[in-house]
Amino acid sequence: PLGIAPLAGLVVVLELLAGWRRGSAALRGGLAALLGAGLAWAALSLSWAPDPAQGARSWGSLAAISLAGAWLLAAAAGLDAAARRRLRLALGVGVGLALALAWAEIAGVGPRTLFFPTPFGVVERMGRGFTVLVLLSPALLAGLWHDGRRLWALACAAILLLAVVAGHSMAAKLALVVGGAGGALALIRPRPAAALVVALLVLLSAGFPLLAHLPSPQAIGDRLPDLPNSSHHRLTIWNFTASRALEKPLAGWGLDASRAIPGAEDSIRVRLHYGLSRQEYPQGAPVEEQLLPLHPHPGPGQVWLELGAVGVALG
Repeated sequence: PLGIAPLAGLVVVLELLAGWRRGSAALRGGLAALLGAGLAWAALSLSWAPDPAQGARSWGSLAAISLAGAWLLAAAAGLDAAARRRLRLALGVGVGLALALAWAEIAGVGPRTLFFPTPFGVVERMGRGFTVLVLLSPALLAGLWHDGRRLWALACAAILLLAVVAGHSMAAKLALVVGGAGGALALIRPRPAAALVVALLVLLSAGFPLLAHLPSPQAIGDRLPDLPNSSHHRLTIWNFTASRALEKPLAGWGLDASRAIPGAEDSIRVRLHYGLSRQEYPQGAPVEEQLLPLHPHPGPGQVWLELGAVGVALG
């Protein structure tokens, strides 16, 4: 599930080698300036972070990922028509193989199921893979459509839809619905679609501190008995994160403070009803929830907590 990070590093190394020979396009000035300002603010925040050493290591990773991503964007923008066709072909082969493997695991005949079974089941542990497939597929489908392979595009969309529905990842299902609508709008009206995405990102980022005013975790569990336990735990984490972020709203607690912020390791006990009979368990079953396990999970929450309103504005 964490294979994308080393794969991305490999792609960057290969692109640097290729770009050295052909002379890749330089980073765009505005993008480079924003990245530089964000990284500079993150570095400055280490002076008040609770664990500067850990924060410095995270800053190095953040800088490498940011610059590598910007470099790949610049390289992609400079591809000629032939290279773009090869890239679409490679993407199609990759997504096709991944879908084939996913269906093999769903059918119980995949290599992970047969040779590396887990007590939780293989398909249940493929959530991130399904989500990545959904995120990659719009580019693939748009490319196939652009190349005139519209039947292929429709067939791939149908196979992806069936695989995601048969899987267990709610994130992938949500991404499929929202991404499908957004992708359709982007094909018809690209500029309004881009503006809508930016507006939603700004609203979601700016509005995260409002989650500090959520009802208590027990009240949420009582009012929403059909909410899955994992989703309930996320709301508990977000409420704690937003409350802590409002304690230092301008500058934040410092880079990577999520790992060392006071109270993060504390747990609360709530009684939840998800998957239980109300007759057998009228009060629900006791569940322990850590207030902040490792990181806040939504990106805007982590930026608010660690880099404050300045970091959110730069983002």
